[in-house]
Amino acid sequence: MSIRTRTRRGGTIIAVTVLIAFVIAGVGVERIRFGGPIHQRNQLLSDLIGDILPPPEYVIEGYLETTMLMAHPEALAAHKAHLADLEQQFNDRETYWRGSDLAPEVKQIMMAESGPTGHAFWQQVDTRVVPAIAQGDMPAARLAYDQLGAIYAAHRHGIDHLVTAANAEQARTAETSATVLAITVAVLLVIGVVIIGLILMAMRSLARTVVDPIDRIAWQLQAMTDGQFDIPLDTPAGDDEIAAIQHAAITFREAGRTRRAADQAQAQAVTALAQGLHAVAAGDLTCHLPAPFDASYEPLRLAFNQSVERLSGLLATARISAEHVANGANEVRAASDDLANRNQQQAADCEESASALEQVAEMVNQSAHDARAVQREIATARTEADEGGAVVARTVEAMAGIERSSQEIGQIVGVIDGIAFQTNLLALNAGVEAARAGDSGKGFAVVANEVRALAMRAVDAANDIRRIITASGRQVNEGVQLVGATGQLLATIVSRVGAMSDNVNAIADSAEMQADCLKQVSTAVIGMDQLTQQNAAMVEQATAAARSLASEADTLSSSVNQFRINADMPAPLRRRAA
Repeated sequence: MSIRTRTRRGGTIIAVTVLIAFVIAGVGVERIRFGGPIHQRNQLLSDLIGDILPPPEYVIEGYLETTMLMAHPEALAAHKAHLADLEQQFNDRETYWRGSDLAPEVKQIMMAESGPTGHAFWQQVDTRVVPAIAQGDMPAARLAYDQLGAIYAAHRHGIDHLVTAANAEQARTAETSATVLAITVAVLLVIGVVIIGLILMAMRSLARTVVDPIDRIAWQLQAMTDGQFDIPLDTPAGDDEIAAIQHAAITFREAGRTRRAADQAQAQAVTALAQGLHAVAAGDLTCHLPAPFDASYEPLRLAFNQSVERLSGLLATARISAEHVANGANEVRAASDDLANRNQQQAADCEESASALEQVAEMVNQSAHDARAVQREIATARTEADEGGAVVARTVEAMAGIERSSQEIGQIVGVIDGIAFQTNLLALNAGVEAARAGDSGKGFAVVANEVRALAMRAVDAANDIRRIITASGRQVNEGVQLVGATGQLLATIVSRVGAMSDNVNAIADSAEMQADCLKQVSTAVIGMDQLTQQNAAMVEQATAAARSLASEADTLSSSVNQFRINADMPAPLRRRAA
């Protein structure tokens, strides 16, 4: 039974009891109140006594008026009118009392004794006394008067009896009123005691079935609000509101235990992620979260480990690519230095050739022997020029390899940028979920902001690497163009050296034509010297570009070396780096 039902039933019982008490009190008060039945009965008796002591019911005044008429017959008219008025009053009151609510015994006495004698009195006066006096027959009047005295005595005896009965009835009415009052007071006292008992029982029942359980439930709920979810709870009994509150308290305790476990799992996940993110922010990409999280946070741990491993692999690939770029730049620089040395040697040879041509102008007789010597020197120079062309070709290939490595590094930077974008998106989603979680997701929102900041730093680093790679690629392209131009010049040198060799052969075969061709050879040697000087300048530029590329590669390696990465790089990344 519910508390509402029990309260309604108890309230109904108390209300009905109070209503009965009010009805009984009302009936008792109605009976004894002023104007009530008892008071009306007492008032009727008092009125009756007032009517019969003296008239109109009591005919003493009529008897006195008749006596005065006997003494003064000459005043018959006045006495007759007065007697008629008194008789009318007697009849009116007689009619009133016959229809009243007098006590039966009092009304019986009045109807049987005082009433008939009163009518006999007035009949004697009207039919015997007054007519005799009116006829002047005084003896008959005195005889009728004497008979009237006997009737009056009988009437007075009835009146005395009626007064005695009325007084007795008044005494009984007073006694009844006192009895009703005492009974009413006693009943009201009993009902009051019953009501007080019912109220005490209701209070005790409410204290036992409502107040005490609610007090215990309030203490238990307060304890659970303070985080004590291991306290014992009352077993619900019945189907009332208290049982419903107890069921709700049990549900609240289970929900609190579940939430406490979730908070512990969240705190563990947040602490581990914070440590991992601090390590990543410090440049340590070897950090790993080995301890498993709660099932709801395990995907986050796996995503963190995968992201760190992927980023570590990408940086390892970038490190290897940077090392390859540095090695290629060093090779280009060494080749350019070698080519510069050879160009200097070739320039010296050209100067010696010019000096020899001047001596040829003075020593025409030895032109054949000198021409053979020049032929041998030119052959050597041609061989060296061919070797220089081969070196330039290898330099072009090395530059192309560096350009391809730069493109691969750009692709890797694109992958890093994509990972940073995905990490930023994951951080945004985590921030949205943390916002949905409300106060319990504030810690996770901080983690999401840290992850997002890390992603933004990764994007900035990727942009810096892309900018460096772009500058290196541009410089590599310039080096490739310069080396290509050097190759073309060397090819021109080789062809001209071949032409010079043919001319020298022609000089050896035909000494007569030596003088005519000497000026042309001198001019050709001077041009070759100019070209050699230009080649030397271009080689110096190529060497400077190679050194700049090596410096950029060192800068890239230094940037990547700021991170600690796993020594064992995954096989796919090694193949990609290779």
